[in-house]
Amino acid sequence: IRAENENGYFRISPLINPQYVSYSNSRGLAYKLAAGAEYKFNEKRKLRFNARVGYNFKIEQFYSTTTSTSTSIRNATDGWRLKCLTATA
Repeated sequence: IRAENENGYFRISPLINPQYVSYSNSRGLAYKLAAGAEYKFNEKRKLRFNARVGYNFKIEQFYSTTTSTSTSIRNATDGWRLKCLTATA
C-alpha cells in the first residue's frame, strides 16, 4: 500500500505476504510488517522514517525496529554540504 503526493509518501507492506512469515523450530512462527514515510519540506530538507514490526506466536512477543533520518543540504562558501542525522531505536 502506498500513498504519495509532491511533498512525500507513506508506504506499508501488504498485510498478507508470505515473504514476511518465518518459522524456526526454536522460535516458532513469526510475522513481520514494514512501513515507511518521507516528507520533503523543500528541495534542501527532508525527513524519512522507517519501521519494522513483528509478532512471534510461540513466544507471544511483539518486536520493532525504527529508523528516522533528517537530511539537510545547504550551500556554504566552500560548496554544497550534506548533513544527515540518523537515529535508530
